Amino acid sequence: MTIKTERYRQFAGASVALTSAVFAAPAAVVAQESDTADIEALVDASSSTSGAIGLARSQAQQGDLTGAAATLERALLADPNAHDVRLFYAGLMCRLDDRQGARVEVAKLAGQSFSDEAWSEASAACGGVLARPQAPSGSQSTGISGEVALGLAFDSDALGPLVPQFDLPLRGVRRDEGLGVIGSLRINGKGDNYYGGGDVYGSLSWRSKRDMDGPAQNYDLGEVRVGYGRQAEGSDFAIGGVVRHARLFNDPYVTEFGVQGELGTAHKADSRIVFRAEASYQNYASIGPARSGDGMRFDLSGQYEKKLGEGNWLVLGAGLEAKDGRVKDFGYLGTRLYAAYRAAMGDKGAYFNLGATLRFVDFKNRAPAQDRKDTRAYLRAAYGHPIVQDKLILEGAASYTIRSVRDLPTTAPVAFNIGTYRSVGAEMRLIWKFGK
Repeated sequence: MTIKTERYRQFAGASVALTSAVFAAPAAVVAQESDTADIEALVDASSSTSGAIGLARSQAQQGDLTGAAATLERALLADPNAHDVRLFYAGLMCRLDDRQGARVEVAKLAGQSFSDEAWSEASAACGGVLARPQAPSGSQSTGISGEVALGLAFDSDALGPLVPQFDLPLRGVRRDEGLGVIGSLRINGKGDNYYGGGDVYGSLSWRSKRDMDGPAQNYDLGEVRVGYGRQAEGSDFAIGGVVRHARLFNDPYVTEFGVQGELGTAHKADSRIVFRAEASYQNYASIGPARSGDGMRFDLSGQYEKKLGEGNWLVLGAGLEAKDGRVKDFGYLGTRLYAAYRAAMGDKGAYFNLGATLRFVDFKNRAPAQDRKDTRAYLRAAYGHPIVQDKLILEGAASYTIRSVRDLPTTAPVAFNIGTYRSVGAEMRLIWKFGK
């Protein structure tokens, strides 16, 4: 691949001994945007139908049948296709001596898929008077949902993530603010039986940025996931493949493909524990020395999800990661802590999101390079307000990013102090949500 000379200088630096620093600089763009999407996805994934059933079951066990029914009614308003929730709701109606209402709810499930366990429980609660709905005929359809977003973004240091920053005696670290257009697309799909006996799932995501003023911080990030999984009351699992691709300055940067798995289990009626694992191979384009970063990447994480009230969620997690490169200096060992919080603001669909990630990265540097250890942090707060019900949302956000580099003392002939990068960001996006 050919690349303009000035871009090569941005990536290549002055010495092969500094390849790990050069490699990490443009990669910060990819990591920062991935942190944003991952944190938001964590909150979305926490609002599961199993959580609604678990909370309603707890209320029913305490004798609050009316409160349990209200919990399930809200869940069905949010997702009318939560078939197991509807069955549990039908069973509650029988317990409230409303068998006719239970029959109406069950009739809505004609031609739909639901778990045998959910049907058995509802049938028992109604004393066997319910007729099981007709099963779906032919191939099962896949429910599609997602969102499209477009907006503006400002960074107080848009140049920082793109170039290595060296504190030299006669020159300070280069910094430059920037304004750009940002866009994103996310599409999710699950088979009708995903919330029952198990079914296929798939997702597509894309994020992009184009500069309007300041440094040319242009990039595209795409990801595709496909696999098989099941989500039911008490437990869930998913296993499948993932492919990612990143482009910087309209040129290929890295392609990543691998496998991933997830296992979740209900901890209490309103909480959940999830474990995730991923193994992937990274194939870098020939930009400067970055191709030496080709190699395997492994990631293992666990998180705790807690519902704090209607529309409010808290997520706490930790992860381990390891990277091997064709050249050892491009590898690293890392740990991270992350958290996400979502709060409903009133009853009109407005919300407040807060997410944070703290990463520690230890590069596998060899002489003559210094032993480099990074501390990276990312914080984002966002407020969204619906313009058209919950389909069209105007969201404003502020963020702070910092990458602090610690070069341990060395007697090596090559010794540079890589400057700390920090930036304050602001976004304004219009988000359109579609699907079920």
